[in-house]
Amino acid sequence: MYAYVRTVGIHDADIVVWVLPSVDFRRPKTTVNDHDFPLSKPALRLSCLSRFVLKLLGNVMAEGRGNRDLIRSRVLAENLSAFSEALRKIKEDGATVGVVFLPSAHDNPQTAADLVAYRTTAERLNVPIFDLGPEFVKHNEKKLFYDGFHPGEQGHKLIAEQVAQFVESFWKPDQTAAGVAEAHGPKSGHGDLDNH
Repeated sequence: MYAYVRTVGIHDADIVVWVLPSVDFRRPKTTVNDHDFPLSKPALRLSCLSRFVLKLLGNVMAEGRGNRDLIRSRVLAENLSAFSEALRKIKEDGATVGVVFLPSAHDNPQTAADLVAYRTTAERLNVPIFDLGPEFVKHNEKKLFYDGFHPGEQGHKLIAEQVAQFVESFWKPDQTAAGVAEAHGPKSGHGDLDNH
């Protein structure tokens, strides 16, 4: 999101709702260029795919088991920094921003600790937040995913309903980003949704 906001902007949006899946908390942020993936149709598609696979295998081997935790911690720090910068940029561009955290069926204690770090980052910037985790637990989260990571039809329906309520709790179409921050202070300020 940060690269998109930095490169393209927010297209005069009044509001930006960032739905952040927990599986992305420690996922390295890459682009097609990072993997030498072509932006236009190559003459020899197989050679491009081969280069991509070889580079990916090289990265996995270089990472090694001993360095994995160190690398994942570095990625988390980089992602939190990019998250913070993106939220600042969206607000500087005059939009109201809210963040929705989306769980997976495979969340663990490390994910919970990472969620605290992301929540704290958003709260420091007076950005309203909503954690869908408790809602997914209430509705038998395993039925809401088709593979444990990607929401299925029921999961998407629940997300849409909850995000709509979340947005209504902190944003009015005639409200500016500054007005939301003043009205809610450092907490998210969305009533019953604060418990999430």
